[in-house]
Amino acid sequence: MKKETLLPIAVLSLVLAASLWNERAMVNCVERWQAQVESAASLARAQDWSGASRALEESYGDWTAHHAYLHIVARHDAADEADILYRRAMALAEEKERGGFFSELAALSQQLSLLAEAERCTAANIF
Repeated sequence: MKKETLLPIAVLSLVLAASLWNERAMVNCVERWQAQVESAASLARAQDWSGASRALEESYGDWTAHHAYLHIVARHDAADEADILYRRAMALAEEKERGGFFSELAALSQQLSLLAEAERCTAANIF
């Protein structure tokens, strides 16, 4: 291999490694947030609205701890929409609004999935 090709290959290898690391990091975060959201839903189904509210607030705290990372690697509109859904779900949990709460949680879970999907290393995302 020629010397001139080593630097471009090394740079491309680093970019690929960073992309794969980012994909795994985002998937791990999303899976954790979705499990937290599901925990809040389970508590609400059991009529433990204070527990559901607390679980959702803890999940939102975890979410906001990753805000800088999300705004660097994720699409801003997707992250902003998830943030809005978190806030609406927390408000509905405080009001003990069963129907709206579960609807918001479903939308939030779907939005979180979209965040992870956008970071997957697929041909559609690369090209």
